[in-house]
Amino acid sequence: MLKFLRKYSKWILVVGGSLLMIAFLLPTTIQELGNRPIFNTVMRVDGRRIGAVEFQQAMREYNALQLITFETLRPISNVSGPEHWLLLVHEAENGGFIAGRGEGTEFLPDLVYQMLYASGRVFQMSPEEVEQMKTMMVQAIMTGLPMVQERSGLSEQQIFEAISKLHGVIRMQVAYQRSPRFSDRRLAVGMKRLNESASIDYVFIPPDRELAGVPEPTEEQIAAHFARYRDAEPGSGELGIGYRRPDRVKIEWLVLDRAAITAAVRPDPIEVQKRFIRATGGNVPEGVDPAAARKPYETEVQNEVVERVMRTADQVIRGEFERALRRATAEGVYWRLPDDWAQTRPDLAAIRDVVVARVRELHQISIPGPTVVKRTGDWLVQGDIAGLDGIGASTLKRGVQTEPFSSLPFRVRELAGPSDLGLQVGVPAEATTDFRGNRYYYIITDARKAAAPDSVDEVRDEVVRDLRQLAAFERLRERVPAVREAVVANGLDALIDRAEDEPLTLKKATLLASGLFPRDANVDTEEFRAAVLEVAGKLDPTVSIVDSPRDGRTVVVAIPRSRGIAAAVITRVAPVTIEMFRRAQPSTAANLTRTELGFNTPDESPFSLETMRKRLNVVSPRGEDRKTDDN
Repeated sequence: MLKFLRKYSKWILVVGGSLLMIAFLLPTTIQELGNRPIFNTVMRVDGRRIGAVEFQQAMREYNALQLITFETLRPISNVSGPEHWLLLVHEAENGGFIAGRGEGTEFLPDLVYQMLYASGRVFQMSPEEVEQMKTMMVQAIMTGLPMVQERSGLSEQQIFEAISKLHGVIRMQVAYQRSPRFSDRRLAVGMKRLNESASIDYVFIPPDRELAGVPEPTEEQIAAHFARYRDAEPGSGELGIGYRRPDRVKIEWLVLDRAAITAAVRPDPIEVQKRFIRATGGNVPEGVDPAAARKPYETEVQNEVVERVMRTADQVIRGEFERALRRATAEGVYWRLPDDWAQTRPDLAAIRDVVVARVRELHQISIPGPTVVKRTGDWLVQGDIAGLDGIGASTLKRGVQTEPFSSLPFRVRELAGPSDLGLQVGVPAEATTDFRGNRYYYIITDARKAAAPDSVDEVRDEVVRDLRQLAAFERLRERVPAVREAVVANGLDALIDRAEDEPLTLKKATLLASGLFPRDANVDTEEFRAAVLEVAGKLDPTVSIVDSPRDGRTVVVAIPRSRGIAAAVITRVAPVTIEMFRRAQPSTAANLTRTELGFNTPDESPFSLETMRKRLNVVSPRGEDRKTDDN
């Protein structure tokens, strides 16, 4: 048992930490419906009225299941949010797929197994280890039930009723997936396509190896190449070349750094002593350092002061924003801004100084000035936003949902149209918070919709790089026969020159028609996988792979998308056997059905939120779709 705990200690900690983190992030009340009268109609489903109380119950159940499944609810059952949960339960109940209340307790071990399966851990464990992990996780869930009850507002009985409903939803989806019937031939062909695999050693030769002899392109070549791919999406086409710019923004923000404020706060020793005496009578246990005995009370007092300072700073910042917006006119959640707003909008640097002065005045504490960051000189796409230090990892909590900051700037009205967020260029947005308790007050200073570049100058460096890499790729393509001969004669080591500054790397992978594991974007393409599986299919599985000539196990393929060549030697083949066919018919039929019915494409799935909204004629009181999923 100790060996098992040591082996999986990190993952056990991750699971437990996830439960605590989700509990910390989820609010204790359902704010979205907090101001809505309980008799209001939230939506109608097939003409049936869904009131605020019923919808609130669905939100509570969804929150509880998120906690219990450590946020693996979506990969387990494709539930994307409270509204989606309500609709799925509605159909499962109508179809008779939900059993009695006691089923929730019985289903819990199976649910834990599905959580392990969704995480991929089940493939790394022996059957005995899986059973041990299931037992431990069931015990952890049962131990954490009081916290789940507190956070979701449900009783223990209601929680297990929600688990029973989840089983019914899964049962309904599985029944649909397995409803088609497959002939033996159709199953055999499908199983071969899904399950045949080969293990390989491989080396990828990038275009950089040939760049030294490639001249700089001429202006005419640059202009012609840009004209051809100017409006193509990056990653599209055989070569993956495209220069169309995605939605992008410019942004600035002010950081209220909790750690910096904490460091500036000195707890009042008199208040610390009062609390110490009140709690202990002033007695220090023998052998205990007096300073260590008082430390918890110092921390308590310090944290209380930090909270007051943070609250004051927040009020000052929001007050300055509101004062600036007095010059604008409210239009719903948006503002009609004066003509000179770009020059007179809130100055974060000036607000920083006001915060410092106000905190000193009210609390007699000198805090360091909040950091102001301006990224207004360059355009930022979503990947850039997610990578921003600090603010990139922050979130906005809205009711029961937590939205990552990386998606918020792109929901600004100038890009995404109207929304309930009220995001607008030039107007301070609602602050976000990170896990350290830091707060970020940001302004989107400019936004531009996806479009082709105005001129080649915007993407000149990319165009030149692509032209040179394409020329290098053509040189590499000509070397394919020579590379194959070298590998057949001397193995993949023949390609690795260890005297190079960046020698090529020999890698190992398992390859199926659906993908390469572990994934490698340079070689994980359909043409490479097809070439390897074609060669693997010609090998005799009854002959040891080491006795098979290397010539019959070598594959060298030019890959246009990554502009290099991949050289591979097959080290193992795993064809579909009669035994596998007999054992895996049900799962293969389910996988084939899942693919054919669109389950792998969320928008086409019969149980996706949008599909169910249409099928069940979901309308809000004003005829507008509600947006309650987690997208």
